[in-house]
Amino acid sequence: AGMFRGIGKFLAPVGRFISGKKLIGVDKFGNHYVLHKPDKEKPARRVIETVDGQYNRDQIPKLWFMWLNNNRDNPPTEEELERYDLEQIAMQHRIKKVQEEDEKLRLQEKMERGISMNESKMEDISMGSVMDAIKKDGEQEPKKPPSNEKFQPSGWKPNK
Repeated sequence: AGMFRGIGKFLAPVGRFISGKKLIGVDKFGNHYVLHKPDKEKPARRVIETVDGQYNRDQIPKLWFMWLNNNRDNPPTEEELERYDLEQIAMQHRIKKVQEEDEKLRLQEKMERGISMNESKMEDISMGSVMDAIKKDGEQEPKKPPSNEKFQPSGWKPNK
């Protein structure tokens, strides 16, 4: 199998030339970006040849995606791709820092208000405990309509 894979890599450029495809670039995932011009009358199409034959949007770098969709005239350079990756890493660090600062502020506000962590969690409060608290305050539980009456949409009229 290894020998045939090597032959395939050797013959791929020949096959692209015969089929009217021109290799433009390869991304960090190994996807090939090609211009496909099967005949002279039709304009060239920008195409991706994925490594595994499956299209996965997460495996296409943003700048190459923009080129595929004609959102940029020229394919991305190695410098642009590297700069974009570094910008994304920096953005992730900034997001993490903001989230950590936000969490600190939330905890500080809770401490200032005297709310403990357990009291502030809404998932600990069930509807039954809310209804129990209402009953203790002397309020009545909301009345349910009698089950023997059927709803008649034509019987309702808006107040004038």
